[in-house]
Amino acid sequence: MATVTRVRNSARRVRSSCGLALGTILTFCLATLVASGQTLTTGDIAGTVTDAQGAVVSHAQVTATNIDTGSVSKTESTATGGFHIPLLVPGQYRVTATHEGFDVDSTSVLVSVAKVAQANFAMHIGSVQQTVHVTSAAPLLDTENGDLTTTFDQKQLESIPNPGNDVTFVGQLAPGSVMNTAGGTGNFSSYGLPATSNNMTINGASIISPWSNTNNTLAMNMTLGNNELAEATVVTNAYSVQYGGLGGAQLVETTRAGANQFHGNMAFWWNNEDLNANNYFNAQQGHPAPL
Repeated sequence: MATVTRVRNSARRVRSSCGLALGTILTFCLATLVASGQTLTTGDIAGTVTDAQGAVVSHAQVTATNIDTGSVSKTESTATGGFHIPLLVPGQYRVTATHEGFDVDSTSVLVSVAKVAQANFAMHIGSVQQTVHVTSAAPLLDTENGDLTTTFDQKQLESIPNPGNDVTFVGQLAPGSVMNTAGGTGNFSSYGLPATSNNMTINGASIISPWSNTNNTLAMNMTLGNNELAEATVVTNAYSVQYGGLGGAQLVETTRAGANQFHGNMAFWWNNEDLNANNYFNAQQGHPAPL
């Protein structure tokens, strides 16, 4: 019976240790989720609220309003003056800080996919006549994470010459990336890594070819669709936890969303022998450029 008792006691200690380990893991995971809420389809806004002398202002009401859709997200500054609004649809936001005894402070912030936009407030003591201080300058340094990112907005995606209207073409325009000229599959190489090591998603869904696990894009290797993109971000190092799959660049793209105003566009692509130079071998043999 003594042997059986020792086995049972050992089993209890194992279960207790497993319970503590599981609790630790769950606590870490929850802390990670709170610390960083941006995903492959959303972004965050974070910052601090202080007074004009730099002292923290706690319990300030912070409101982020999407200018295109009118959707509103609210939070409150903590005891240290910090605030964090996660899981926001990419777009232009008006962020406002209010607190009793202070003037209303407001700033314009561009939220990008998989990034944390910064909005810091230095509130002034309120007067009889309320004043709204508006700032719109983008921060020069991102202090929220170590990701090296290059973001292309909708206007840039429309203006960049893109042969074939390829949704992955923009990846080679990021610092450290070049067009893949080494042969084989893959559209671009980032910082010398193989062109097949890049991971690409649209609205969080992988667009890597399932046939060969390479990034020719989409299940049938089709590359059309650039006209529907709202934003593209290329992340080339120090991935956060929302990335994964392959070790090269992360090309994260989102499609356009609706807004309160009717809008639309039309793109027409035309490419023929009148617009293209003849290739070397045709020119040497006197053949005209192909249709």
